Amino acid sequence: MMRSFTVRPQPKTGESLTSFLSTVANRNSRQLKDILRMLEVTSDDLRRRDYYRLDFIPSRYVPLESLSELTGVSPVVLNALTFQPLIKKFFDYKEPESANVKLTLQRDIDVQHRRFCPACLKENGVYQLLWQTSTVRS
Repeated sequence: MMRSFTVRPQPKTGESLTSFLSTVANRNSRQLKDILRMLEVTSDDLRRRDYYRLDFIPSRYVPLESLSELTGVSPVVLNALTFQPLIKKFFDYKEPESANVKLTLQRDIDVQHRRFCPACLKENGVYQLLWQTSTVRS
């Protein structure tokens, strides 16, 4: 059985999975890479520059059941912190990383830059999933 963290914050409305995992890590004096290591995710599976992928199709990179056990947050809630419900709604979910999905997301989701609202961060302390869309300007 996997150990859980002592400090188990709950995700905030609109928060991205990577933001939530960073919060969990910070509150437990860890880094995000430590959480991934606990879940047996290697740098071959997911490099640091690719952490944004956790906000798209987390189940491809981390076992959500194990992550749930570790954080105390249900897999359904963890999944809701990502674009996966949107992808499932509009695309053939059997192939979530198909060329069609990737092409569409490339236009609408900015994976090169992490946009944020300084005032919102100061107030809430979380990165919103919505901020990753290309329509949001910093």
